[in-house]
Amino acid sequence: MNSNLYAMGADVSQVPEDENGGQTKYIDTDGKQKDILAILKNHGFNYVRLRTFVDPTASDGYSAQGYCDLSHTIALAKRVKQACMGFLVDFHYSDNWADPGKQCIPVAWQGMNLTQMTQQVHDYTYNSVKALTDAGVRPDVVQVGNETTPGMLIHICDSTGTPTSTNSVNGSVSNWANLAGFLNAGIKGVHDVDPSIKIMLHIERGGDGAASVNWINNALTRNVVFDVFGESTYVAYQGQPSVWQSTFNTLVGTSALSALKFASAEYNNESVTSPAGTTSLRDINDTLFNMANNRGFGTFFWEPTRYGAWGNGLFTWSGTSCTAISSAFAVYDAMRTAYTGRL
Repeated sequence: MNSNLYAMGADVSQVPEDENGGQTKYIDTDGKQKDILAILKNHGFNYVRLRTFVDPTASDGYSAQGYCDLSHTIALAKRVKQACMGFLVDFHYSDNWADPGKQCIPVAWQGMNLTQMTQQVHDYTYNSVKALTDAGVRPDVVQVGNETTPGMLIHICDSTGTPTSTNSVNGSVSNWANLAGFLNAGIKGVHDVDPSIKIMLHIERGGDGAASVNWINNALTRNVVFDVFGESTYVAYQGQPSVWQSTFNTLVGTSALSALKFASAEYNNESVTSPAGTTSLRDINDTLFNMANNRGFGTFFWEPTRYGAWGNGLFTWSGTSCTAISSAFAVYDAMRTAYTGRL
């Protein structure tokens, strides 16, 4: 990892689904149709984050068509590499969304004992990273688990991905020994392919510095070794910029965490209270970019072509046309200039 590089990233995992059939047209702020990655890179983005599910076609899976499986991830990662952008792969260790409300155990892994489950985490991670590397798309960073605030591999879920029970073998934070074992198995799976690949862990406590430090300390005291700690920093869920700025200040100021870099693993285009009418885009990037000793690894905008309760995205849709929002991308143009030399 280049210690001077600042990752201006975006998670664009939805793109293959949108492009299915070749109908989606991505329009840049100059009115010209371009590839989605070309548009992002044109405005200063230099990194892409892609999620992958174990088996999205499973009974409780994300997509009957298999979107966000390993093969789709490899195909999109090839475009990322062709664009000369950094690549972070985000393992959910689930057939569907893994987040603070649910960490669904993949259907094929249910019924395993602790030893088997731990080995499965290693083998799945190893085989996936090796497949990526063999395909010419070695990830620069691997995220082991997604928003693992409550732990990972915890729930049995129904066909909609909704938890119905807690599996007897799980990696809940109520049993950190299990969780640390799973995290270390995933990390070892990555490093058994290539020990130079960096590791990110990710929770969604961007609004709570004390809870974040406690989570990290629980990992570190159990010899979970990683490089980057990512927080989710949505205004709608983690609070106004001053709140998660305080969290990052707490993290950077904690001496026991001095070996770590920090990132906003997910954020979006949201209004903030002060100054009136501004958005969170510049706030979160300035917070990470200005960390002392380049300890701010970077940020990852979550799905710029989508919008909802978490934010307004960076594009608007009209039929099959997905058009860049000029005012939002103007913020990135300004950051591209301000951050010259580190992008």
